[in-house]
Amino acid sequence: NISFQKYLELFYNCTVKYKSQPVLEAFPDKASERVFLLPEFCHLIGTDEESNQKRLMETLKRLKASPQERFDAVLQAVGKDLKDDICAKWGCKLDKKPLMVEGRCLASDKWHVAFEEDQRFPVDEEGNFTRWLRHGLQVAREIENWLLIYPEMDEPVLDIWINSLRTTAQTGFKMALGEPSRLMCSDPRVELPELLQRHVIIGQTQFVLLMTPSNDSWKVYRLFKEWTCCQLPVPSQVIKSDTIRKRQSTGM
Repeated sequence: NISFQKYLELFYNCTVKYKSQPVLEAFPDKASERVFLLPEFCHLIGTDEESNQKRLMETLKRLKASPQERFDAVLQAVGKDLKDDICAKWGCKLDKKPLMVEGRCLASDKWHVAFEEDQRFPVDEEGNFTRWLRHGLQVAREIENWLLIYPEMDEPVLDIWINSLRTTAQTGFKMALGEPSRLMCSDPRVELPELLQRHVIIGQTQFVLLMTPSNDSWKVYRLFKEWTCCQLPVPSQVIKSDTIRKRQSTGM
């Protein structure tokens, strides 16, 4: 158990000033959840939930381009925007008229994707089956030898976050996730190369996870990926420290 005050301090870096304020219950995203908020950290917004949902749907519709729209955009780029000198620099040439190839068209009710012999899932009319990938990994590996590099400010929440990560791996992906080797890094831009050279063993280290503050996160990311992709090849991931302080990211 953890108090609202302590939770907000650890995960959001917010200090509760008014100890006796009432607690507000908000509408949860899931029916099985209950969400409570402190008025001190609540703010009025200019639109209601229905308006927000409508605006969100309009935005998503604009972002999603159909195959025909993508095809038209390519033709426009080739015909107008793409200059011949650009193609010449790449040593290639693009015809203004696309090559039409007759393909096989299957009825949508016959599209299925199978990950196991006894599991077959339907594919939608656009050939998308990504939603069926949420049911877990097809080949899960045990991860026992991995590194967690973190800033000193995140040390108080590490145990909570790692336990949540291990639970998610087991329940969501049927993966066994061992205890990482924890490496504190105060200044990633200076200390990171030495830490990686000292602790990453090619062929044995399975994964390296770096937690970095928001400041200079892009520069740290480039440095980290340069080492884990080129100098010491090993699977790696970067997470901003603010991310693990969010409720959805910790599974709490």
